[in-house]
Amino acid sequence: MDINKLIDDLKKAVESGNGVDNITVKEASSVISRLGSFILGLLCIIIIIIFPIIVALETIYICFPLFRDKVEQLCVWMDLKGADARIVSVAFRDAKEAIVRADTVATGRNPLYIYMGIKAKSIAFVFFIVAIVIEGGDFIIKAVYNLLGNFISIFF
Repeated sequence: MDINKLIDDLKKAVESGNGVDNITVKEASSVISRLGSFILGLLCIIIIIIFPIIVALETIYICFPLFRDKVEQLCVWMDLKGADARIVSVAFRDAKEAIVRADTVATGRNPLYIYMGIKAKSIAFVFFIVAIVIEGGDFIIKAVYNLLGNFISIFF
């Protein structure tokens, strides 16, 4: 090997500042960034789809006593079968609380009005979380990359 060629190769490597390790780390961070973006996007889509469905079911639960009875029967049936009925209970928790408040307190207020007062906090919190995830997605991914960056550079 010629000395001049070796010196030229070293000069190019020093000038560019990109060694094989840096390229590998950048490729790995690209994969992490795409994976993180996919997961955050999927979580936002799930939240945006499921939250209105829960609100609609809770509204039906408040307005229609027949539906309310069927949900209670479902909870009893799940308990008898040994299944976890907490999922159904959590889905209708705010609606049950609104009905109890309207029935026990002689306020003369509609359970739907009480329910909207309860649900307004949840709606604001969900919108806040979705906004942080959508707007701060790159920041979140960069923070995770900074935490895992040293591990990736050591690993590769």
